[in-house]
Parts: sequence; structure tokens; C-alpha cells
Amino acid sequence: ILIYSIELTNLKKSGMLINKTENEGCLKNNNFKGGFVMTELQVKTQKGSLKKFLAMFLAFCVCLTTVFVDGAFAQAAEGDSSSDPSVITVTAGDAVKVSVTVGEKKDVTSDKAIKAGWSKVAGDECITISGTEKEKLEVSVGEKAEAKDYLVKAQFVENVTSADNAWSAEAYEVTLTVKVTNAKKDEVVVSPSIAIKDGEATVTLTKANPSKDLKASVIVTPDDAAITWGGGNTAVSVSNKGVVTATANASNVVVTAKIDGVDAVKFTVTATGFSSTTPTPPTGGGTTPTPPTGGGTTPTPPATTPTVKDVAVSGITLNAKTIYLKTGTKFTAKAAVAPANATNKKVTWTSNKKNIATVNANGVITAKKKTGKATITAKAGNKSAKITVNVVKKAKKTTSVKLSKSKVTLTVKDNFALAATLSKGATSKVKWTTSDKKVASVKDGVVTAKKKGVAVITATADGKSADCVVTVKDAKGKKAATLKVKTKKISVKVKKTKKIKVTLAKKDSVKSYVSSNKKIATVSKKGVVTGKKKGKATIIVTTKKGAVATIPVTVK
Repeated sequence: ILIYSIELTNLKKSGMLINKTENEGCLKNNNFKGGFVMTELQVKTQKGSLKKFLAMFLAFCVCLTTVFVDGAFAQAAEGDSSSDPSVITVTAGDAVKVSVTVGEKKDVTSDKAIKAGWSKVAGDECITISGTEKEKLEVSVGEKAEAKDYLVKAQFVENVTSADNAWSAEAYEVTLTVKVTNAKKDEVVVSPSIAIKDGEATVTLTKANPSKDLKASVIVTPDDAAITWGGGNTAVSVSNKGVVTATANASNVVVTAKIDGVDAVKFTVTATGFSSTTPTPPTGGGTTPTPPTGGGTTPTPPATTPTVKDVAVSGITLNAKTIYLKTGTKFTAKAAVAPANATNKKVTWTSNKKNIATVNANGVITAKKKTGKATITAKAGNKSAKITVNVVKKAKKTTSVKLSKSKVTLTVKDNFALAATLSKGATSKVKWTTSDKKVASVKDGVVTAKKKGVAVITATADGKSADCVVTVKDAKGKKAATLKVKTKKISVKVKKTKKIKVTLAKKDSVKSYVSSNKKIATVSKKGVVTGKKKGKATIIVTTKKGAVATIPVTVK
């Protein structure tokens, strides 16, 4: 508009715009010789049209600018994942509370109790969803979660009602992307290590000082790493706390200290000053030399040093034989090496197909993205054992659980790995329990004999279970007395009962009745067994004098 006004003024000043005459409104130009001539009326008309056009154009520019600015802000918001409520970033081992927008309401019904609040409907087991507010939930991530994106579906339930054993509620769903990051930056990953302090690898014991705590002579990283002690012989022994003790003269006895994932370190132990063998009389009727006169003493023959030999590995057992893993998941394989006093119990792990499944020095098996079959081999000494790993795309629940042994006899301090086998294709995790941890403990399927007695080890997955009866003998080979029972086995229906009948020795009485799986069958203090749900369990009966009996129970 400004430019147009300036031009119009210039026309008037130049005299090109004439006054009203015959050619009213014509532009005057002495040099004009034909062509287009604009009248004043036409000029005014053009001026009005131009004003309207420019006003419309200005309004259009304002609208266009608004659209671009708004789009720029929207694009910036999309570029920042933190502004998207469906994308949550969490550090492994941490939990965060976030606000969410739920989907449409839907009605849900069930013949089982419905729990109100937030819960996870689908997603990796390392992610946990909780909370009681509809617009806010808490996302928790396990410490061992892999750093990647996880897709999780969560559900909020409210207005729960029940009538005639039927439950109903209102539910709202939301789908989240959980970005799991590695451990916090200020956390330092420490590699395990063990070493003997300078000048303390050689140990000398005497009759006056027959014991020494070797734990004070080693440096371990991390500080709380569990140390496994081994080696020794009949003259020199070492406890599970690292105290070495001599009972006779010995030399160059090897005692080892080891932590998981690291080679063992070795102490060399010598023992002196213990009683020696009395010399025998010479052959041919001679007599033992008498001490010389003048206060002399009988000559002492040289001390005999027992020959020390390394204790070889006699066997190795694993906590699995065949497993199925979903791509990207992990399984920790555990090995038990026999005998308990083997000199070198180090286990090495290898995979024959690393593109399908890998294994690290601690026995952690990782399923890769490619499906297929791989063999994991564990080796200790000259003995080895194998696990067949099947990598599949989808997770699947098991319909059965079987153990490699239903009965096993161990000596105190022995270790033994029970292998749990699930139904074909099942990727479920197995939970291990013991009926008496004072007799036998269990961790990841590895059983450790503690003291003389009987315990039942149970493996459970997806409500299915299997038992192994473990009998523990003491160091002298003695085991608990067997209790005679009239009830050899029990078959009972759900909600029905049966009484256990035992034959007790004189002046003996029952100390306890214990069930290996209370979800399947319970037992009262008087030996009354009640069926809870279909499955199998074992009842352990112990008397005050230490006699033990185990009774298998089947609930139909």
C-alpha cells in the first residue's frame, strides 16, 4: 500500500495525471505515441482493488505464520520422547512414577477375585507395574534387565464387585514403551578377583600353634565375595571358613581358595613338631637302645612325611539337561563338582553355536535372536556334562515338571545338582524349595548336604511340581534311622483327609509331620493329610530319636 501511494504521488507531481477535460482522467504524456492510456477513474479503481488484495494477502500471511509456528512446537514436542507419556525411561534397578492417559473403559468379569489398581497385562517379567491412582502408575525395572526398549500393556481396575462367587469390575488399559538404560553412571562395575597377600602363601603350623585363619591372608574383590576352600589331606584340613588345622607332621600340602568366575589361589602348608613313630627294636632279638649315661635321651628317628596327592574330580552334575529359551532371554546354569574336597573344582563353560546361544564364565546362557539348537558344555577336571538349549520365538507355560533323581543319598558337605525338565517348548522358570534347610539346602537346583537327616527338595513351575528325597549321611557314613510306617503311600481327593499310621520304637514319639508342597497337600500335627488341589507332594515324618520316613501323596 505504501509503495502504491508513493507511485500515485509521483504521477501527480510529474503532471501525467490530467484534470477533467474531453479526455477526462487520461494520463498526459507529451512523448506518448499510442499504447495503453489509464484514466483517473481506472487508477482509483485499481487502487481500491489493490488495497483489498493486500489486506487479504496480509491476513493469509498471519494465518500461515500461525500454522508454521504451531507445527514447529508440535514437531519439537514429538522430538522429545520425555514429553510423550507413553514412553518412559527407567534405569535398571530403579522405579519411576508417571502420569498416564488411559483408554476407553471396558467391563471385566471373572470367577476369581479381581484386584483393584494397576497391574501388568503383558510384557517382559523384568518390568513391574503398580499403583492405586488411575492417572498415575509406577514402573519398576529389575536390576538385571537388559538395556533396550520393552513394550508393556498395563491395566487399571476399579469399582470391583462380587456376587455369587462371580466378580466384575471396570478396567482401563494403556500401552507403554519402557526404555531401560544401563546401571547408574556413578556405579562402578567391579571384576571379581582373589589374591594371596605378599609373603603369606607359605604356611607353617606346629603342635603349639596347629591352626591358622587363612581368610585373613587373601584379598578378594568384591569384599563380600563368597570364598570356597578346598584341598588338604588327612594330616592337614581346612574348614569352610578358611581355618587350616594340622594334626600330624606334613609338608607341601596344598590348600585352595576360590571365588566364582576366578581361578583358585594356592597355599602351601607344612606341619612340624607332632609326635613321631617310636623306633622298633632291631631284628634278631636285639633290644631298644637305652639312653646314654649322663642324662642323655633316646635318639628320635626322623619324622615321616605323608605323601600328598591332588584329589581328582570324580563327577559333575548340572541343574538342567534340556531347556527352551525365548530369544533374548537368559538362564543361569549351575554345576556341582564331586567330591567336595576335589583339589581343583573350577568349571569351564563353552557353546558349540554362539550365534544361537552363548555362555559366560559364570554359566549364564543367553539366547540370541536366531532360533535353533545349541549345546552348552561344562567341564571340571576330566569330567563334563551338557545342556541342550532350544531357542524359540514365543514363551510357553509348562504342563509338567520332572527331576533327574527322585531319591539321592549324600554325605555332609557334598553338593549335587538336580536337573529339572519341563514339557516340550516350555520356557517357564523353576522355583526350588527344601523341606528342611538344616539338613539340605538348595539354590538354583544345587543341593548342599548340611547334616544327617532327610529333606525333600521340590521344583515348581506354573503350578506343577516334582520332589526328590535327599538322605544325608554324616562324615562316618551313618544316616538317620528309618521309621517304619503302615501307610506306604497316600491317594486322597481334594478336600478329603487320610491319617498316617507309623510304627514307633520304644520310648519314641513323632516330632513333626512336614509337607513338601502345602498347596497340594497339608498335614496336621497328628498326621492327618488333607488334599488341597490336584498334584503330588511328599510327607516327611520325623521322630524325637531321629528316625525318618517319607510318604508320597497323590491328590486327585
